[in-house]
Amino acid sequence: MLILDKLKVDKEEMHHPLKHVIISRNNPYLIDFERIHHVQNPKNVTQFCQFLTSGHLSKILYDKKINIDKENLIRLAKIYKNNQNRANLKKIIDLI
Repeated sequence: MLILDKLKVDKEEMHHPLKHVIISRNNPYLIDFERIHHVQNPKNVTQFCQFLTSGHLSKILYDKKINIDKENLIRLAKIYKNNQNRANLKKIIDLI
């Protein structure tokens, strides 16, 4: 998702990626790029953060005993939005 953001393209499905990400042996693969387009301010990572904090996912994460600090994730996503780089993405990943 960072690569897409750096390329200034928006996938548009990252706020609900269940049908657009395949995990194989702990490696994620993005699929289905038919709605991708160039934008000035891409939001692939921030949309995925929105998905992680959504009500849809919260029960699944709770059942798996995964607790995401929603306020901190939103704060870090805002920082990333203003400066999309690997260091800010790492802060998000480290939180999760």
